[in-house]
Amino acid sequence: MMTTRNLCGLSLALVAVAVIGCGPTGGKQMRTFPVTGKVTMGGAPVSGATVTFAPTADGNPSAFARTDTQGVYTLTTYDSGDGAVKGEYKVLASKSAPGGGGPSEPAHDPTGQAGGPAAPSHSGPRGGAAADAGSLLPEKYASVASTPLIKTVNEEDNTIDLALD
Repeated sequence: MMTTRNLCGLSLALVAVAVIGCGPTGGKQMRTFPVTGKVTMGGAPVSGATVTFAPTADGNPSAFARTDTQGVYTLTTYDSGDGAVKGEYKVLASKSAPGGGGPSEPAHDPTGQAGGPAAPSHSGPRGGAAADAGSLLPEKYASVASTPLIKTVNEEDNTIDLALD
């Protein structure tokens, strides 16, 4: 017969197993490599842009960043600034006009199977899932189907500058 005390102990054990299983050693996260770069358009830095690295390989997660005032970004896949998984990516860039109603934040989908690039729930707005009518950047950079930017992340520190036209 299960007592309240036994149920509490069982509940705590299940919570501990769930937390441990979701951590970095739980086998769910892939190894990431640092990725930074600068986004420019017409030679000038683009501040406040959302950068998305959408993987071309099935099963790899997407990585995201927002540029600072100098146009510099640092990618995040799982934890802030951790980089991206090794592989080839279609790169998206978008920047909403003030009050332009930019893209909404997606649910976490590390595999990207939900119909678009995956995003950790802590990564902020998703840039480029669809063309944004209020975007200050050329529309071609807002979609996996139209972006001309294809970049590769290697097993090292990666500096990937993005020159938009």
